Amino acid sequence: MKASKTELLSLFKLAFEARGFDVGGYESAAELAVWAEMHGLRSFESIAAGMPHYSAQQRHPIELPMDNKHQLEIKLKGRSMLFCADLVSDLVYASALSLGYCAATVADCSEPELIIRKLAENRARGISGAACWQDGDLLRLAQTTPASCIPEILDFASQSEDQHANRIPEVNSLFLLYAAGEDVFQKLLVEYFPFLCGKEIAKKTSAELQENYCAALDRGIEISECFWQALVTLGNEVLVESSEQSRRGAGA
Repeated sequence: MKASKTELLSLFKLAFEARGFDVGGYESAAELAVWAEMHGLRSFESIAAGMPHYSAQQRHPIELPMDNKHQLEIKLKGRSMLFCADLVSDLVYASALSLGYCAATVADCSEPELIIRKLAENRARGISGAACWQDGDLLRLAQTTPASCIPEILDFASQSEDQHANRIPEVNSLFLLYAAGEDVFQKLLVEYFPFLCGKEIAKKTSAELQENYCAALDRGIEISECFWQALVTLGNEVLVESSEQSRRGAGA
């Protein structure tokens, strides 16, 4: 089935609120989920699988050692990027703005692809960025370009015998890089991932991602009926049944 962007944003907000997301958090999570799906990142599949576990994840504290401000290590302890994308991105962005660049290893997280929206937002603010993570048999690198705020996504074979292969993020981990300046950014990409240069096996351009978004906006967003119904059921948990008493309580 298909639904509109507005319908899905409203439904996800209710569902995430029912799973215990904080005020503000469920709005941000809904935007991340729908944005990623509309750009062709197939986020709904992983979110549907993770939905039963989101309430428990919120109890896990985040660890943030600050030994090196240029190189952060953030331990999410199993949390989804739905919870943490804003926090993680803001930490790295602030350091990059202050120091010129900042890289972070984000350990033990799920739905790492959701960080891509934060790359796009920060590119619009003048900061270049890249994110790298494993996706099945692929290593994916999303990076901003000078021509567009929407990142491009490069796919590589995840198995490598290269001497630099220890820099590949582990499964359920993410590497994030921000730099204040395109020249610095490109130099750092080569420094961190020299073994990837020119070896991509597939590529999604910024234009292709934008086309996916426009098509979803015009023709609707595909969602399975099973997942739709699961979201509706969750959303109903936070809706107040309309009655004379509820209307009086709302000031009607």
